[in-house]
Amino acid sequence: MPKHLYSLVHLTNINCPPPQFIYTAAKAGYDAVSLRTIPLGLPGESPYNLAQNPQLMRETRQALSETGIRYTDTEIARIADNIDVKDHEPAMAAAAEMGVTHVLTNIWIQDKECYTEQFIRLCELAAQYGQDVNVEFVTWASVSNLRQTKELLLASGRKNVGIVVDTLHFYRSRVTLSELEDAGPYRTGGASLPRRRSRTNSRYYFPHSKPGYHIRSGSPPRRPPERAWI
Repeated sequence: MPKHLYSLVHLTNINCPPPQFIYTAAKAGYDAVSLRTIPLGLPGESPYNLAQNPQLMRETRQALSETGIRYTDTEIARIADNIDVKDHEPAMAAAAEMGVTHVLTNIWIQDKECYTEQFIRLCELAAQYGQDVNVEFVTWASVSNLRQTKELLLASGRKNVGIVVDTLHFYRSRVTLSELEDAGPYRTGGASLPRRRSRTNSRYYFPHSKPGYHIRSGSPPRRPPERAWI
């Protein structure tokens, strides 16, 4: 039976630069890291664009070499209004130089035909670098559940695709285990086990009425594992 690969996701401590994050992952016993090296353009965002920062690229390479940690996937190549997926290519190319074979995306466009076209373009870009594109369905995004995600992958007709399952969105999107089992060949992108800071009521999707509560609960800060819950 193949050994599972345990990877530390950058959102665990997004303020930690990639080299330091890699050293931390190694000390904690992880096999790999997932780094957020594709900028989202958000206020206060930490800029870890390896393609535009040669020194950071060198330090990241050194950390990988010294620790033996694998850099398996990079994020987030978002598909959204006013974003040309071609703009993600430099970051994807830089990641490919360090052995990255998986690119994470999520969908923020309402028009199904439009986001399907953009997804196909992203897959074509990724294929040039030997990468696959894994869709993470996000409860408050346009593609918000497993059914929509499978429909997108089928419609794309591409082979270099997969699904990443975040347990927070798995729970909130009311995905069933039978649905996950039926995902078949698309269950290639792995699973994310987040440590959320807030408790949810199992009877409702978003039990709290404060605007943005559900989005904030999906963001840092994170609880330590022994105090975490969904």
